[in-house]
Amino acid sequence: MRHVSYLMMMVATLAVAIGCNNPQPQEAAAEGDSDVCQLRKSKEGIVGLETPQGIKLLVGIRDKDQFMSAELFEGYDDTVIAEYMPDGKAEAGINVYALFGKGMKVLFDCGVGEGNGGQLMSKLVDMGLSGDSITDICFTHLHFDHIGGLFTAQGKAAFPKATLHIPHEELDAWVSGPLKEQNEQVKRMLELYDGRIELFNAGDSLLGCIRTFPAPGHTPGHTVYAVKNYWVLGDLVHVEDMQVAHPEMCARYDFENEKAVESRCKLLEKMKAENACFYFMHASSPTARILKP
Repeated sequence: MRHVSYLMMMVATLAVAIGCNNPQPQEAAAEGDSDVCQLRKSKEGIVGLETPQGIKLLVGIRDKDQFMSAELFEGYDDTVIAEYMPDGKAEAGINVYALFGKGMKVLFDCGVGEGNGGQLMSKLVDMGLSGDSITDICFTHLHFDHIGGLFTAQGKAAFPKATLHIPHEELDAWVSGPLKEQNEQVKRMLELYDGRIELFNAGDSLLGCIRTFPAPGHTPGHTVYAVKNYWVLGDLVHVEDMQVAHPEMCARYDFENEKAVESRCKLLEKMKAENACFYFMHASSPTARILKP
């Protein structure tokens, strides 16, 4: 692992009164309590968690709308699929999450890119930011809908000053492992961001405030992040309600189903034990969820 030296970011201590005993997700919003984090919507498709002092901790940004088709779960119990996807599909999206602190503007993944209909860059502009403003990008994995935002519509680097934090095992899978035949975007990333890539091992801490957890299955090096009690799950789940209640069900996007199920079960239990809120990249809304008792 190569180490990066950064100033520690001071993150306000949060006290969020939630219970997570049984796996039933809901949106997390603490209204009217000055001691807890508030859920605020600043602009269309931009949702932020703020402390009472207005410090932005995690901001959810909708990059693109989409649906998840029931066909992704072909072979599983049709009754369960019909319960959660009665119209043969579930509302979803492509979301990006951001962490803002002193001297640090971090993205978790970066969507599909403006050349593919992604709106991340325009929404960053709405927030008074630009591609040059972003200091770091932490990737859950390297599928196209998570790294496409690295490139402008003209094929240039969209975030020329950012350091890219990539799980070592994930990059290996795309460069010399089982996903190397699908790696055209990864090759472009390595060329455009040469010298700006930092590899880490899942389990390492990043930037003084971000925990990382291995979550293989969706891809070989798929990784989950946590900032305090707020977890960014990447593609640990694709259809939230159904896969939290039935973690044994895998979308056909998953590379290794057995490992995906193991990661999903293990990390959902860990989040329950920590009373954690969670975000994931294909949620119908880029807001925090909790596991409701």
